[in-house]
Amino acid sequence: MIKIEQKYLSKLAGISTFLIMFPVLFAPIGIYAVISKAIILTVIFGLLHGLFIVPVLLTALPNCFAKCLPNCCIKH
Repeated sequence: MIKIEQKYLSKLAGISTFLIMFPVLFAPIGIYAVISKAIILTVIFGLLHGLFIVPVLLTALPNCFAKCLPNCCIKH
């Protein structure tokens, strides 16, 4: 139960950061727009990696290592 709550908290943290920084994109001062774009891109890439890329790689890699290294001590 705690792991599920931690997963939702990390997703909510990324979404709330995105929502807070989104209005700053439309500020008339250029440096605010640059900083907010950097933060928003970091949050988006972090969420994509955490939700899709890393879980897919962690799911695919153990099977790859099991096929490549048949004498490995970890058996599935």
